[in-house]
Formats: sequence, C-alpha cells, structure tokens
Amino acid sequence: MNRLSLLWLPALSCIAWAAAAQPSPKPAAHAHGQPQAHAHGEPAFELGAVLNPSWQSRAQALSHRDRGLGLGHSDLTLDAKFAPWLRGSFSAVAHSDHHKIDTTIEEAFLEAPGLPGGLQLRAGRFLSQLGYLNELHPHGDDFVMRPVLHRAFLGGHYFDNGLRLNWVAPTSFYWRVGGEMLRGKGLPTTPATSNVGAWTLGTRIGGDISQSSSWQLGLSTLRHGRGATGSAGEAHHHHEAEEQGHDIAAEAAHHGHRAVFFGRRMDVLEGVWKWAPGGNARAQQFRLSGEMARVSGFGDAQSASARHTAWYLSAVYRFRPQWEAGVRLDRLSALALHEEGYEPARLEERSVSLAWKRDHMTTVRLQFTAQRDRGGFAEVSEIKPANAVHLQFVRSFGAHGAHAY
Repeated sequence: MNRLSLLWLPALSCIAWAAAAQPSPKPAAHAHGQPQAHAHGEPAFELGAVLNPSWQSRAQALSHRDRGLGLGHSDLTLDAKFAPWLRGSFSAVAHSDHHKIDTTIEEAFLEAPGLPGGLQLRAGRFLSQLGYLNELHPHGDDFVMRPVLHRAFLGGHYFDNGLRLNWVAPTSFYWRVGGEMLRGKGLPTTPATSNVGAWTLGTRIGGDISQSSSWQLGLSTLRHGRGATGSAGEAHHHHEAEEQGHDIAAEAAHHGHRAVFFGRRMDVLEGVWKWAPGGNARAQQFRLSGEMARVSGFGDAQSASARHTAWYLSAVYRFRPQWEAGVRLDRLSALALHEEGYEPARLEERSVSLAWKRDHMTTVRLQFTAQRDRGGFAEVSEIKPANAVHLQFVRSFGAHGAHAY
C-alpha cells in the first residue's frame, strides 16, 4: 500500500467528523409549503454540458489543435449535493488531439467544503490548484488556447488523483492556504520504486480596493518526486530517453499529457486585477492577469542551475455588455537537450481576440495568434512557429458551476 492510499482513511474520517459537527437541518419550505428535496436528506443533482468546436487556419507550435475544424475542450458534467457539508462532481471531457478525438475522465471527486475551522477537503480526481488558470476549465478562458506557459509545462492543464486540504483564514480579506497530495501519474514520469508521487503547496490572497476594483495574488509550487526531466513531445528528447532507459514521450502520451518541458520542481507566481465601474461587471469590465513560472530539477549535476521559464500577461476589456476584446503576450525560455548538451529554445506568442457573448451560455470568438522564434525553438520543434486565425464557438447546456474570480 502506497503512502497516498494511507491518507484515504483520515480523509474519510474528516468527512465523517464534518457530518457529526453539522446540526440537523430544518426542512425548508417552497412557496407552496412543500419542503425541498435536499432539506430532508435526498441528494440534488445537476447535469450540464459544454460544446466547444473551433476552426484555425493552420497548426501552431505547442498546440494539439489541427488545421481546419476541431473540437476544443468539451465536457459533460454531473454535480451532486448530498448534504450541506458534502458535494461531488464528475466530468468527462473530449477534445481534438492531432487528427483524433481524445476522451478522458477529468474530474471525479467528493468534497467537504465546510469543515470546522475554515478547512475544506477534496478527494478523488481533480484539477490541481497550481497557479491561476490550471484549476479552471479551459472552455471558460478568454482566449482559444491556453498560454504558452501552461501548454509547455503542464500540457494545457494538469489533473490527477489525490487529496486536497485547504484552509480559508477568518480575515477581512480573502486568504487561502492549501496543499495537495497527488499520484503524479498525470505528469511525465520515470520508473521508480517510490510511491510518493507529487505534491503542491500554495497560498492566495485577495480583496477589494474599492467598489469598482479588486485584486488577487498567489504563489504555488509543485514537487514531483519521480518525475521525468528535461524535454519531450515536440523537442528532441531521444538522447535523454536512451540515457534513462525510458521513452518519456511515450509515457507522456500514455497519460494524455503533452508537456514539452518539465522537471521535478515548478514554481508559479500569479496576479489578477479587475475593474468594473460601480461593481457592475456585466455592463463594463477590465481584467488584467498574468503568471510567471520556473521549472527546475532536470539534467545532470553539471546543469543543476538549469531552468525553464515562461510568463504571460493578458488584458481583456468588456466594452459593451455582449462584447469583449483582449490581448495577450507570452514568452517561453527553455533548454532543449541536444547531443552536445542543453541549448536555448525561446518562443514568443502574441494574441488578439474579439468575443461576442450573447449570454453567459454562448460565446463566439475570433482570434489572431502570431508566433515568433526568438532563438533555437524552430530547431527543436516539429511544428514550426506560425501565424494563425482562430474561430471558436462555445455553447453551454444545462447547469454549470459559478465562475471563479
């Protein structure tokens, strides 16, 4: 039995403790005097779906999207509320991946959101709360593709099996501290006898500056005890794979993970600022967000100081209730393994988008993305940096969760 498995008993004990600590709810009446189903113990279920087809003029580097029509991150979600102190979620996902449709179970977890002392516990499969965007579903993003940072280091987004424990401080501002114990198999791995897997730690603070503006800052870190190191996917990795006696790219593909540059440690700094006149974000809003990430812990002793780094800065302006315009700048500075050693591989990406949102269920987005090789990237990439036009349609059906900050 591995160490992660040993944590399931304490997790279940905490959920039972939460149940015992909650007072028996009184039946709540509807307008007609009938009690709600959930109030007397019956679970409440909500089913939702998202369809996300898109078209692009040509394939681009660090992207699984093909030229022409394709399917973006589309899902079928079932949310359940079993009690005021216990909820669950299940999400099945489909998307295009190099001329085929990939399907997977992205989320399947139970959560006790209201444990005593401000604690929150989640167990199962879920999106890791590493950085700002990763724990959000990609179809809710402001751009067609995730930033280069996420595509290069996390394969778009990282989900895994494990446990999460968060603590929300009783302060006048928002302050969350949390950690996750994960299997680590959603990341490129190497053969190892250790069952420790991966873990994350992070903190996030935020608050209101005025009635019209608010902010959020976060810092998180990922450690992967048995992680593969270096570069894979589009980069030349064969020399390293032979040295390790393991095909990293095949392992990454097996787990549905398309990370290209990776190591045993990843640190992420995030920041968000939002402004809406009088707090009315539906009429007008400006959103500024960005992340910086550093990946380390790869290579041999002679390259102990080697780093992959990336950052992005995004600005989106809702100038009318149904219209938004956005710009994003991405930079990647990585090291790709050649026979002579590690060589720099740098990529710059600039995106401009215009979105029409008929309502909160429907989005049509036109985007232009320009990629530039800033040194050595074209030499290690099977798909060369290129310019492309994207057209995206996102349609939600049924119930869907509240939008995060």
